Amino acid sequence: MLFESIYGMDDLSTVQHIGYASESRMYDFTLVFSDHFFGKTLVTCLQSGNSSLLDFQDVSNVSIIKKVFRIQDDEIAQEVSALLQSKIPLAKNFNQYE
Repeated sequence: MLFESIYGMDDLSTVQHIGYASESRMYDFTLVFSDHFFGKTLVTCLQSGNSSLLDFQDVSNVSIIKKVFRIQDDEIAQEVSALLQSKIPLAKNFNQYE
């Protein structure tokens, strides 16, 4: 099988693992901070395997949190949003490919 490589790069990333327990469930998240992804953080829920590139505005939006991490309860989604807001920096947008 023939394939064309689009890109390949090395990156020194910072990784943070955080745990959160609500009254009904525990969440374990891994956050990967990188100079790539237009300043967004790769956030992975280790229980579900759901991942998304999120910035501060994204994690401030409860409906995005509910959709990405499949959370049905508004109160829990607000708590997860607050947790991620405390971890993800408020960063300006920039052009990654300049």
